[in-house]
Amino acid sequence: MAETVIFFLSVFALVTTTQGQSCSKPVGKPNMSLKEEYILNNTFPDQARVSFACNSGYEPSGGSPTITCNAGSWSELTLTCERKSCGALGDVENGNVEYPDGIQFGDKAVITCNPGYALVGDKEILCMAQGWGGRLPTCDAVQCVTPQDVEKATFSPVKESYKYGEVVTYKCSSGLTAIGSLQLTCSDGGKFDVPPPTCVFVQCEDPITGFLDFEEGSQPPYGFNSTIKVKCSQGYELVGEPILQCTIESKWSPGIPTCKSGGNSVGIGLGIFAAVVGVAALVTSIILYKKRSAQRSTDRETAKDGENVRLS
Repeated sequence: MAETVIFFLSVFALVTTTQGQSCSKPVGKPNMSLKEEYILNNTFPDQARVSFACNSGYEPSGGSPTITCNAGSWSELTLTCERKSCGALGDVENGNVEYPDGIQFGDKAVITCNPGYALVGDKEILCMAQGWGGRLPTCDAVQCVTPQDVEKATFSPVKESYKYGEVVTYKCSSGLTAIGSLQLTCSDGGKFDVPPPTCVFVQCEDPITGFLDFEEGSQPPYGFNSTIKVKCSQGYELVGEPILQCTIESKWSPGIPTCKSGGNSVGIGLGIFAAVVGVAALVTSIILYKKRSAQRSTDRETAKDGENVRLS
């Protein structure tokens, strides 16, 4: 009998002790926290119930947010939280909206404009707890202002502004040469792609002097990029390049060559001298021959006259 009483007293004491155990502050899963009314408590009595809530930017995706303290231990927390979705932003006229990582909390939208259009507004918008954190930008048509005037040149068409891709063409006055591009194109940045040209007078002097002769190529006057080929007179050698081109500085490139006496000039001179001597000898021979012929004729006539005298 005494043993039975002791057994029941032990069980009662154990049950009473177990029911009196409290629970420490519970810890939730990622992206959730205890609700505000429980945050200041460090312990909770047996059978106490507490609830969790998803953090800002997250929303419940299943399970129960409530757990219960049972004899010093909390029941299983089944709540799960996932990032909120901001949904699609919408379309941008003459542009594109892209979502590199998605459309959930923490992701961003990237807006770009089509060629010929400029972005007005933010190019990136962040998905926040309450939705997208900004307004959609706009894409406005790119325009270039009228290009600057160039001395001794005109351009067309003449307008107050030019759309993306429009071309302005310059023309230098007669006799002038353009340095740079004659055509400017309105580009993405609202500026023309290249600076305007300048117009200059270009004319190279005639290089044909002395023993330097023209062989082929452009005819004077020699303007920019005029190209000629030169050679030296017979008996002379070219020192330098035979092909010349007139540069924008009005100079011949790579420089006007010179002519020097060739290595066979002595031979040519001797040949000419020999020819002259030969001709002189021939002329002398002809003259002597004629004189001798004339003398013979005179002698014959004299002999005939003597015979006639004796016969008479």
